[in-house]
Amino acid sequence: SFSRLEGNFFKDKQPKHLLNGVVYQIRCSCGLRYIGETSRCLKVRFDEHCKSQGANVTEVGKHLAESPGHTISFNEVKILSFEQNTRKRRFLESLFIQENASEHALLNDNLKSVPLYLFNLPRIYQRRNDE
Repeated sequence: SFSRLEGNFFKDKQPKHLLNGVVYQIRCSCGLRYIGETSRCLKVRFDEHCKSQGANVTEVGKHLAESPGHTISFNEVKILSFEQNTRKRRFLESLFIQENASEHALLNDNLKSVPLYLFNLPRIYQRRNDE
């Protein structure tokens, strides 16, 4: 939807629960975090993470089932990045997971994250600028 202010039109900020094409972070009440991505509405994906029984239980759902008293809140979900392209979004998700993996505070299965080797990029970028 759009708003009008002094003759100009502005696009209204979309509510968080309707956002799609995002990389997000969920924080558990115990401090552990989960980083994920979705092309669907964020609230739909969050609700899947809340499920702790049955088929297709996520890492967050498993954690909640194994840790009674731990909670997650949709209000605490943090948007890390917006990207509609699936490959780029999964790449960004892997970057965020690897950036935070050393803290050992992630619920993510790091084996499923694609390892990224970007250590030579600054040198390549610098050579292009020097030419």
